[in-house]
Order: sequence, then C-alpha cells, then structure tokens
Amino acid sequence: MDEWVKDFQRLQPGAKVVIVQNGTVASGKVDIQTGPRVADRLREVSEYERSTGERIFEVDWATGSYDVPGWSPGFVIFVHKDNPLAHMTVAQLDGIFAGARTGGWKGTTWDPKAARGPEKDIHTWGQLGLKGEWADKPIHIYGRPLKYNIQLGFERKVFNGGDIWSENTKEYSHEMNADNTRYTSSVKMVKDMAADKYGIVFSDMGSAIPGVRGVPLGATAAGPFVAISQDSLRDRTYPLFIEQCAEARLAPGKPLDPMVKEFLTFMLSREAQDAIQRDGKWFMIPPKRAREMIAHLDMIGPRVDPRALGLQTEMIAPEKWDGESPDETGRVQEKQSYYTKRFDLSDLPVYAPSAVLSGTIRMPASGQMMASNVGSALIEAFGKRQPGIKFDLKDGDLNKGQVDLSMGRKWSSYFAGEYYDFQMKHEHSPRQIRIATGAFDVSGWNPAFGILVNSANSVKGLTVRELDGIFGGPAGAAGSVRPGAARPGVAKARVSASGASWA
Repeated sequence: MDEWVKDFQRLQPGAKVVIVQNGTVASGKVDIQTGPRVADRLREVSEYERSTGERIFEVDWATGSYDVPGWSPGFVIFVHKDNPLAHMTVAQLDGIFAGARTGGWKGTTWDPKAARGPEKDIHTWGQLGLKGEWADKPIHIYGRPLKYNIQLGFERKVFNGGDIWSENTKEYSHEMNADNTRYTSSVKMVKDMAADKYGIVFSDMGSAIPGVRGVPLGATAAGPFVAISQDSLRDRTYPLFIEQCAEARLAPGKPLDPMVKEFLTFMLSREAQDAIQRDGKWFMIPPKRAREMIAHLDMIGPRVDPRALGLQTEMIAPEKWDGESPDETGRVQEKQSYYTKRFDLSDLPVYAPSAVLSGTIRMPASGQMMASNVGSALIEAFGKRQPGIKFDLKDGDLNKGQVDLSMGRKWSSYFAGEYYDFQMKHEHSPRQIRIATGAFDVSGWNPAFGILVNSANSVKGLTVRELDGIFGGPAGAAGSVRPGAARPGVAKARVSASGASWA
C-alpha cells in the first residue's frame, strides 16, 4: 500500500490517494475495494447489487501465497504418504468432495449448467484407478465446516459454484483444546489425516507435515498434471490458486471513472507488481492475465434488469431488522389480519411495571413488526403504562450502538458474523428473547416448516431425526466444531446406501 501510493502520486502528481480503513464501494465510501473476492460471497455481492443497482465489477491483480498462513495460500490436496495415486483432475475432486446438484452460483445468478448427477460421485480409491488392496477402500474426506468462507473459493474452483458437499465429510473447526489453547482446523485435520491411510483433505502448504503428500492436479483429464510450487502458483499452471481481487463501481452504460481506471491500470503494471514481489507474501499476476485485466478496464457497465439485481437478497442478505423470511407470493398485505380466531391469554403473565421510568428507547423503524399493526400497538400500550418512555424509530445497527433493540431474525441462527462482532466488541453475547411464534400459512411471516409428500405416499409420520437423515448433509464428528452434533448411526446408514462404509 505505502509503495503504491507513493509511486502512483509520483507518476500522477495531480492525484491524491486516501486510504480508508472501513468502507466499501457499495457504500460509496471508497472508489476501489481490495481483499477477498466479493463475488464468492453471495450475501455481500447481493447487498452490493441492492445498494448500487448494478453488477459488481472486479479485476484480479495478484496471486495468493504458497505457504504463508492468512495470505491466501493455494489449495492443496493432501493424501497419505503411502497412497500411490499419481495425480487427479479438478473434476475428480468435484466427485470426491461435492455431491450431485441442480446448478451452481455465478455471483447471485443460479446457473443450471453447473449441475451434475450422482453418477459422478467418487467414493472409493478404485474409482480413481487404484488397484489391489486400494480398489474397494472408501475415501475418507476431511474438511472444514461449510459456513467457513474458505469453502466458497473451493466451491468456485472445484464445484463450478455448486454448494452441495459430500455427506461423508468429517468437519474440523478452529476449536479449543482441553488446555484452553486453540487449534487451527487446517492443521488439525491434516494431522489426523496423516494417520489415516485412506484419507484425503484440502488444506494449504502452511499445514504440510510429515506423513502426507500433495497430489499434482490437472484442470482436465488431458493434463498437464502440476504439483503446487512457488513457480506453478506464479504462472498459475497449478489450478487451485487464489486470486487477489479489486472491486470498483461501474454504472450501466458508463465507463470506469478515469482516476479509478488509472489506478487499477497502475496496480497491474510492472512497477506495482514489483512492489508485491518485494513485499514477499503474494505472487505477481502472470503477464498474460495482467493484459487481459487491463483490457477489461475498458468495459462499459452492462445494462441489467433491476429485477434481476440482488435476486436472492431477501433470502440470503436481509437487514437485521427485517423479518424471518420474504413474501415469495408478493400478495400478503402487511396491515391485514389473516387469523381471526382469538385464543385465551389468561395464562400469560400480566405486565406489571417494576418502576416508573423515563427516557428513550431506540428501535428500527423498518421490519415486519413495525410494518404490521404490532409495532404501533405495542408502543401505544406500553406508553399508557410508562408515559415517561419515548421511542426513537430509526433503522440502525445494534453493534454500532445505533439502536437499543434489534427485532426480527435470531442473530445466532442468521447473522453469525454480527453475533461474533458483538461478542468481540462487548466481551459478552447479545441477549436474545423470543417474543412470538411465526405464521401457519402467511408467506413471509415466519410460516412453520411443512414436510410435504405426494398424496399417494403412505408414510404416516416422520421424526426430526429422520428428517435429518433425509435432508441433512455432512455431520459433525470427533474433532469438529460440535462433537455432540455427530449422528454416526444416521450417517453410516446414508453412506452405506451409496456404497461406502465410513462415517
């Protein structure tokens, strides 16, 4: 950063580069945003599209590291040192780590072309061509919990944007050891895999230990099959490298802002790439790719249908004061009463003020509670008992202290990142209270989950455990984020059905 700012301002003395610690191109606080690839993170790119009304524009300007933890090390596929497998293709990795799917994500667009069937699943080492004792042995898969962001890059590279993982995955999280030290999942799972002759894991070279070896990979069955190295990452012949990306605003029908384009061009230049080389943690972008990205800077912003922008926003990126789920029918009236039956409330506690108070409570002005009749009724009824308390209704973030209460989705279920941020900032968890039950059949108003089967199906009932066995995927296991979440009985039955025996 320091060298780039100095060199660019020397080459462009009329330009001033300002570094902003907290800001995004979506908010307009910055002109260029760098870091992890935003397009891999559906929620973030959906929020971008919603706030800007345009598709995200990005260029990649460097390659990650070889073995520097935290600096985008390339993905490595480790197997046991005694495994005779010579090489693998990316499609074979898909067959091992992924499951059958009906499509994949290209940004916020669902792409059916990424679909594949269960016939491409790979469960045994014999399916990869190994003979003798290896032919019928099941492949034991080690990986991280699927909510970790590192999985998103692997899904793009290997699954074509699909997000269905093999149910045989044994998950590892950054959890606490018995002595209260924290282990790193990428290290722990490689260590355990080293003791498993039939194991496979995707990790990085920073986690390499004796007893495992990296497998050369090919983008296609025609090869070449390339081992990960500093050279193969630098020229990107190794297929599982990680890009460093930059995002900028590009309005429909318009070119890039000239100043922004100039700085992005500089980022791809020999001078700027030399600064990356001297910094010594990332690798420079290959010359051919640099020229492709420079040509990409001439792009005119695409004209898109506003209805297609952030299509999944309400499903994957609601604001924290929004309700539980979107109204997918578009017919529900917020002020209308859909249930007219009245229940006996005599068993509920009566509100008895503990003291007469005065002051202001700040609450979001948006969301289902305020959009319905409930919010105004609550405020009115409460005001009769506590006339000294006023309400300031304005949307805001609880983490930033902009509101005193946040209504709507349960943070620990839907907003894990915000929940964590709150804990880190305040050194305690937010207090969560359940205040109501969702709807029976009102779309968008937290309708209960219904399990539907064909009318000819004779099943009389299902347990929640059986639903887990039907709909569930990878289960927790020893060493995972929640050892108690493992369901070895169900998982073993499911895995046996597909021809393997390990769970």
